[in-house]
Amino acid sequence: MFSDLVGFTPIAATVSPIELVNLLNQIFSKFGYLAELYGLEKIKTIGDAYMVAGGLPVLKENHAEAIANMALDMQQEIHKFQTDMGKQLKI
Repeated sequence: MFSDLVGFTPIAATVSPIELVNLLNQIFSKFGYLAELYGLEKIKTIGDAYMVAGGLPVLKENHAEAIANMALDMQQEIHKFQTDMGKQLKI
């Protein structure tokens, strides 16, 4: 699964580089927790994008279901993040 943060560029233009990195770290830490929870493999982050795979490096019978569940949880986390931090982000 490849995900991207919608609305990130305008926020990036208004904060310092350190604030930007901290913001991404907070978001991607939550996503990393979800990847571990569902037994998925984080492949990489690219700017404000997050890539995760199921069934790698160990075969996982329900990899598609795990990816779908993670995607739904990522949407909930972004919503909570907006509530907590006041940032207008979508995934």
